[in-house]
Amino acid sequence: MDYKLKPERYYSKYEILRDEGIEYKGKTLYPIRALVDVTRNGSVGEVVVAKAGERGGYVEDENNLSHYGACWIYPDAKVYGGSRVDGDAQVYRSADVECCVVKDTAVVDQHSQVKDSTISDHALVGGSAIHSRVCGKARIYDVAYVEDSVIRDRAIVEETAIVRGSQVSGNARVRGFAIVRDESYIYGDADVKDNAIVTNGRIHDNAVVKDRAEVEYSEVMASAVVKDNAKVINCAVIGFNREIGGNKIVDGLKASKEKKYVLTTEVLEQQVYGETRTLHRIRAVKDIPKCGVKKGDLGGYIETEDNLSHEGSCWVGDEAVVCMDARVEEDAQVRGQAFVRGEAQILGEAVVEDLAQVCDSARVYELATVRNTALVGDKARVEGQAVISGDAAVFGNAVIQDMAAVKEKAMVSGQARVVDYAVIEGYAHVTDHAVISENVRIGDRMQVSGNMVFDGETKQRIPAKEKKLASRREKPKGKPRA
Repeated sequence: MDYKLKPERYYSKYEILRDEGIEYKGKTLYPIRALVDVTRNGSVGEVVVAKAGERGGYVEDENNLSHYGACWIYPDAKVYGGSRVDGDAQVYRSADVECCVVKDTAVVDQHSQVKDSTISDHALVGGSAIHSRVCGKARIYDVAYVEDSVIRDRAIVEETAIVRGSQVSGNARVRGFAIVRDESYIYGDADVKDNAIVTNGRIHDNAVVKDRAEVEYSEVMASAVVKDNAKVINCAVIGFNREIGGNKIVDGLKASKEKKYVLTTEVLEQQVYGETRTLHRIRAVKDIPKCGVKKGDLGGYIETEDNLSHEGSCWVGDEAVVCMDARVEEDAQVRGQAFVRGEAQILGEAVVEDLAQVCDSARVYELATVRNTALVGDKARVEGQAVISGDAAVFGNAVIQDMAAVKEKAMVSGQARVVDYAVIEGYAHVTDHAVISENVRIGDRMQVSGNMVFDGETKQRIPAKEKKLASRREKPKGKPRA
């Protein structure tokens, strides 16, 4: 950046008006006045920060504001107590900066209070930061209060939120009347808001803690939501799209005392996506009548206890495998030689059995079944009493629900939906935004795509090409010709 310098002397961009001092918090502060135009290069060209002759805010001495760069202290702002404003940093009207470093292109906004802190990079402080570090493109807005903490990356603390002795990073947000305290870590795209309180907790990924919920010495991750008056305490872990609401209390210590299975020393080395993972066979430590499991029975293989909940009647049996970040919860069952991996979720009373596979971020829940050698992947959902069987594959963002079935070697992908009592079979492929409903059956090698809708009354909307193929497959009427 280019600045106008006085060639005849050491560069000074401002002077201290020592005959206009004021008493402030037991110190004498003096206003400053620009000696030259202070400019910086903005996105639309040169921007004047202060014109020659313009008065600025108050400093205790010249160490408080650098003579270099476009840094400036605006009228009524006060910088003192060993503070240093450097680079292109800006301290706006009525801000109070004590014993701090404000540098780079950081901004301390109007009416802010900053003490014993470092504000750097492109950070903005519009609330209060005490004994803290704010960096990256982090933001503290409104009357938010941050003490003994680190706010970095693109994190935002705003409204009347309070952060004490903690770290907020990534794209995380703390807002409303929320309180984050005592070595908590909020990161990823996590959101702590309303009147929520997090004490020595870890909230990350896309997790949300809201309303009057409390998280204490516990972890909330993935896309989990803790809401209402719920409490998550004592090293509990909530994840994988779970919702904890109402007045429910999830106690990690209580859960650990009520385990329904343990990991045995029998291990299986499994190659998953080119990486070797160590899996442990499980053994029931109490009866699970709904699954026909008795205390002492061996089950299938999991990688960690995060793969199979200790709550409900869910179970991994036989030679089945659940690994990576996959999760089996509630009363769901994975059995036979089924393989569940990635971030897949098997919930409700769903069953995955035989040689079926569920992977990626797919969800199988309610009373749905995936069996034989079927595959469900990507972000597909199978719900209701739907059945995926044979060598069928469901992937993309497809949804199979109600009493629908996909079987044999059929495929459903894209944003397609198969609902009601519809059946997709043979080598059929349903994709894009197509919707198959009611009692419609799509079979043979039919391809259904685009925005086609088949609901029993609109079968005539089969594409012309498929009509022709279908007519060829129809049996001829009457006697064959000699």
